[in-house]
Amino acid sequence: MGTGRGSTGPKSKSKKKGYKKSMLSVMRRSMDIDQIQQEMLDIASGVRSADAYRDEDAPGAGQHFCIPCSRHFVGAGDLAAHVASKGHRKRVKLLAQPMYTQAEADAGAGLQVAVRK
Repeated sequence: MGTGRGSTGPKSKSKKKGYKKSMLSVMRRSMDIDQIQQEMLDIASGVRSADAYRDEDAPGAGQHFCIPCSRHFVGAGDLAAHVASKGHRKRVKLLAQPMYTQAEADAGAGLQVAVRK
């Protein structure tokens, strides 16, 4: 009676095969460098505390968090191994660069900033 094509039941497959793969990059997206730099400035100035990153639903009850990489770890040993890793060192090196400002973006786009009097 049917070849299985065009099924509309609950077990039918999606017509767009690459949808799930295309959504993985969005679901696993980490925070951008400028967002992490702003959070680190907030912690240093006292606007936000480091305890704000504790999340009961995160691995290890949110006790072991790497702020530069924005990742939770199960235990202190895992966090220590992560801190010694190449990926963490690369992220810290990126965070050491000065923040990119809106004035810098405007200058790069060729916009002239009007001086307010």
